[in-house]
Amino acid sequence: MNKKVFVKVAFLVILAICISSCKNNENKDINNKQNDIAIITTLSRIDDGSYIQSAWEGIEKYAKEHKKTCKDYTPKEKTELSTVETIDLAVKNGAKVVVIPGMWFGTPAYTAQNKYPDTKFVLIDCLPINTKTKKPDIAKNTVAKLFYQQDAGFLAGYSIVKEGYKNIGFMGGFDSDVIRQYGYSFIEGADYAAKQMGLGEKSIKIKYTYVGTFNASPEIEDSAASWYGDNTQVIFACAGQAGISVMKAAQNYDKCVVGVDVDQSSISKSVITSAKKNIKNIVYKELDNIYNNKFIGGQKDILSVKTGDISLEMENSRFKKFNAKDYEKIKNEIVSGNIVINPDITKPIEEIDHKYTEVKYIK
Repeated sequence: MNKKVFVKVAFLVILAICISSCKNNENKDINNKQNDIAIITTLSRIDDGSYIQSAWEGIEKYAKEHKKTCKDYTPKEKTELSTVETIDLAVKNGAKVVVIPGMWFGTPAYTAQNKYPDTKFVLIDCLPINTKTKKPDIAKNTVAKLFYQQDAGFLAGYSIVKEGYKNIGFMGGFDSDVIRQYGYSFIEGADYAAKQMGLGEKSIKIKYTYVGTFNASPEIEDSAASWYGDNTQVIFACAGQAGISVMKAAQNYDKCVVGVDVDQSSISKSVITSAKKNIKNIVYKELDNIYNNKFIGGQKDILSVKTGDISLEMENSRFKKFNAKDYEKIKNEIVSGNIVINPDITKPIEEIDHKYTEVKYIK
């Protein structure tokens, strides 16, 4: 090999090594990209217009104001293994705080909190469930924020009947504790309003179902449409994005929907009000506690009307009769303890019976 050829070959080899090194460093940088705060979601989208989005907005707001990085992670499958692997990835990418909103994450949260004792976990409407005892077990690096959904459901049912509606409905995602809390108290609130108004026994007709999903679909829209077509005037939709399908049906029939978790009035003109949770601010405050060494782990916090974290949307409501004065009055009754909402959700819906409401369970 002559000298010129040797030099040329050597140059090409060195160039190839440099390019390879640059690519490896680039990939290393991507894989090691740091995220201070992570959110673990279900298979729902981060922009669901409801529960998940509200938690994410709290994270984004804090991150922007305090120069932190944040990222959302979604498990490939709705399984414990896939969820733990997703948390593994978030921690590997540098997450010092992991926010987990939703009722599905009990056992994965328990596994993760013990696997990563130096990581802070903020759970929303979820308790870590010990894989052996099957009981709640909150570690010192974890705090659970639990909303008292009964307050939200009661206010929704009460306001709708006070508005003058007598044929109403409830569509929940799945038959779970959280959804029962909404649904059973919705019935109780409607019954209480009917009693106050001096209406007859069983005068409020309520259709009730679990749609089996939190995703929007033509099937959910068709189900809601059949209810509206059968004289249902308002549906309280507690089913994530499936609520958007209910709103579409309501618009087509010129009927109403009660939104959930956040103010959903901007999504559809059919939304008469929303039963809200203060998710965004709760997440923001807890992040602030963590980064200012005020974090208190190993406990659960109950959030309710009394704590100012559950409310009924009034400013953007489309009520014609039920007004701010009515709302403040019933809210104060709850806060003072004059109204005690039944917390029992152990009975199946078929056994729920009140004097002024008649519930038709649709399987």
